[in-house]
Amino acid sequence: FFFSGTPYGDFDEVPTEANADYLKQYSLLLHMGWNTMIGEDYDKLREFVRNGGTLVGTYWSGYVNEENLCYTGPCPGDGLSNVFGVRVEEYDGFSEKDRQAIIWKNNGKEYEVKHVAERFRAADTAEVMAVYANDFYAGEPAVVRNDFGKGQAWYLGARTDVDMLQEFYKPILQKAGAKRLLPDSVPAEIHASMRILDDQAWLFVFNLGEKQEQIQLPDGVWSNAESGQNVSPEDLILKPYDVKIFTGSLPA
Repeated sequence: FFFSGTPYGDFDEVPTEANADYLKQYSLLLHMGWNTMIGEDYDKLREFVRNGGTLVGTYWSGYVNEENLCYTGPCPGDGLSNVFGVRVEEYDGFSEKDRQAIIWKNNGKEYEVKHVAERFRAADTAEVMAVYANDFYAGEPAVVRNDFGKGQAWYLGARTDVDMLQEFYKPILQKAGAKRLLPDSVPAEIHASMRILDDQAWLFVFNLGEKQEQIQLPDGVWSNAESGQNVSPEDLILKPYDVKIFTGSLPA
């Protein structure tokens, strides 16, 4: 998952120095694998969720303090464990031949785990959304959602591929009110970014994959920014690592 040019458009990359008041403008924060944190950072994240925000965390979050010393209490440390509703006990590393997977409880979809998976306990307040599929910790939590104050926190305990991340983030982004710039049928390798200038929309579409892809544009009237001509079928084909720019107007 990227901070800009995603299928949902642009995301802000917020510095850790940002104060609690600055974070109030956001409904969703992605806090992925931030291993080293200071007490002030934990306080801001707790306040953000307690006041109604949605926070996403992943494996290896909050293991050590600013002096690189491990917390002696639950991890994620300094009270963030209560926010996510998890208590990490250990993590498992994988070679290329090892196999682990995550199974979603609501639809049974299964996704491969790569390189690392945490084992953690879910708090009584947390809802287990997905579990591990294999080995001695099969059936243990892999993804949880926890209500905290007026807000909500999600925790993903393993490294996965893009397909799993799409499954993971879709309900989170919907709850936050994020809308895709491109239709759902567009492949995951196609990312987009939009700028608005004087009521004119500029849509940048990127193919980050290794094969040619055909895209669909959002509703509206679009033209090829380079040629100035109406969009043709050829304009909707992106070669590997290709970029296309379109201008137009969005529906009211």
